[in-house]
Amino acid sequence: MTELTIYALQMRLPIDEISAKYIKRPEGSFSKLNTFKDGFKILWTIIYLLMTEKPLLFFNMISLIFLVIGLFLGIGITIEYFETLKVERFPTAILTICLIILSALSFSIGLLMKAISKVLSENRRFKYNSVK
Repeated sequence: MTELTIYALQMRLPIDEISAKYIKRPEGSFSKLNTFKDGFKILWTIIYLLMTEKPLLFFNMISLIFLVIGLFLGIGITIEYFETLKVERFPTAILTICLIILSALSFSIGLLMKAISKVLSENRRFKYNSVK
């Protein structure tokens, strides 16, 4: 249902709410909802929709996380290097470089996904308008 709403908003379609009458649950029946299972499904749907509909925001958040962790680990190594001209924590240095590379890759993927998402959105809107 959420995906349909998002697609309708993207295509600038009119949206309306229909009121529904709620009644009490019959005696002896129980809810089929599972808090954790359904909660994880909803969380996954939110992440998926954020990744597909707002890829720049999603991948920039990931990029920022990698960059902050990489800089946090790299500051100590850089200070240590300038003081002693040695890198004693070589694995941490490699991890720092990998995190910064991952940050740049994530940012690049976000830019590419944004372009792809825009094309898909325009195609979806074009197909809808051509059917009328």
